Amino acid sequence: TCLAFFLGRLGVPFFLLISGYFSFNKEIDTLVFLKKRITRIVPPLVLWLFGSTLLIGGTSDFWHNVWNLSCAGHLWYLYTLVGILFIIPIVNPFIVKASLKELLLYLGLWGLTLIFNNDFFNGIEPIQLDGYGLSASNPIEAFLCFYGYFGYYILGFIASKYTVSTKIIYCLLFASVLSWVITIVLLGISVENVYRSWKYLSISVALMTFSIFVVFVRWRYNKHSETIRLISYLTFGCYLVHWIVLELISKVAFFQYVNSIVTGSIVFSISMLISYLISKLPHHKYIIG
Repeated sequence: TCLAFFLGRLGVPFFLLISGYFSFNKEIDTLVFLKKRITRIVPPLVLWLFGSTLLIGGTSDFWHNVWNLSCAGHLWYLYTLVGILFIIPIVNPFIVKASLKELLLYLGLWGLTLIFNNDFFNGIEPIQLDGYGLSASNPIEAFLCFYGYFGYYILGFIASKYTVSTKIIYCLLFASVLSWVITIVLLGISVENVYRSWKYLSISVALMTFSIFVVFVRWRYNKHSETIRLISYLTFGCYLVHWIVLELISKVAFFQYVNSIVTGSIVFSISMLISYLISKLPHHKYIIG
């Protein structure tokens, strides 16, 4: 279960790194960029949000469940993605022209927010809202503008522009494990704190994910392979449908006694099959992107 949790935690950062790898260009037409990205994300988002809510929650408290993602919790990622997409055309001119030192300066400040936030230090809220709006009550909160998932996009861009040596990869992996161990020791050794220390916005996950991502970037594989292209295309549909598949099979008594890795493999296989079948339908891009 713990292994499945650790591996699963790398999924969202991997998606963000991949998006950052391909999102920045020397010239971006804002309207063309947004139209291309938004039209691929929003229709499937709306469809699967309503579909998941109906299939899992029924019509009882339907609009409440839709608004709060009660029956489609995995779609929070798409909300995050849409927000980031609106930022990219604004910061793109700086990102593509920035030096490595400038990018690392941003990542350094971003790294501070991954360490000093309420997940690890009680009393340090990542976001505080009051009558004045967004405000800061301590020095770390002054860096709120750097907090969030955009740092993964910068890491993805760095991986696309610069070659990361094997030595640096090993150092990053070591730093990831070390920071994770230190965090657990400081928080106290317990199952709850192990999970707290391995969140998407934690320094350990950021370092680990980037290290593994760079290994895949350097991996010499056949980028023109039809199998790889097909799997790549179906993964978004797999992500969209897997929540429903997981909810349905979790009601089967057999899966209550099956290892989580086995269950995950079955959910992945079924979801990929459904995504493949949907890809054969007309206008499938509005269903699975």
